Amino acid sequence: MKTRKYFTLVELLVVAGIIALLAGLILPAVIGGAQQGRITQAKSDMNAIQMAFSQMDQTYHRILKKGSDGKVKFLDGNAVEPVSTPDSSLPEEPKTTEIATIGKANEDSYNALIAELTVTGGSNTYSQNTRKIKFLEPNKNFDPTKAYNHDDNKPYLWRDPWGNPYTVMINTNGTERLIKPDNPSSGKYIMTKTAVYSFGPNGEDNQGKNANEGGGKLDDDIATWHK
Repeated sequence: MKTRKYFTLVELLVVAGIIALLAGLILPAVIGGAQQGRITQAKSDMNAIQMAFSQMDQTYHRILKKGSDGKVKFLDGNAVEPVSTPDSSLPEEPKTTEIATIGKANEDSYNALIAELTVTGGSNTYSQNTRKIKFLEPNKNFDPTKAYNHDDNKPYLWRDPWGNPYTVMINTNGTERLIKPDNPSSGKYIMTKTAVYSFGPNGEDNQGKNANEGGGKLDDDIATWHK
């Protein structure tokens, strides 16, 4: 008669310990790889948005057009008011750096702007992209049979991999100069007409700051002006 062999409790605990150790070594690498993939996707998205604005600039010889009231208007009457900051270092008038910031803080305007860039605003009259040129490809999950701002479509109006709208900064004077959002009084500029940043993994607006770019240790925004 054969005697059955069983694992002892000690052996089971050793095996469980080995499995836990391996999981502890592998899981962080897997999670880190997935997070890096999202960061890479965010950078790709932001470059595409910035390219769309460059093409818009070449087509219309401006990026955003202001109305007589000084506001930039989009579909459905959504609007933003550019913030003008005195800038005496500019060689010519007007000696101001005027920036329209469009993102989560004015999400309806962001949605309308993306709808104009992707030509997903239906038959409405576009305030900025008057010729209805597709400067930006719509998300493959966007449903053109529904309104661009329908709840089913909002997640697909160019959100970052963590679900937040990108933040777009545009110089409405048309000059290649944007004040860095993290410290407007510092006199530090981004030498470009447009810039884009994502809130990053923590989902919080760190004003474009990142720990790897001189920000605080918890800052993780991803920006087009980062290295």
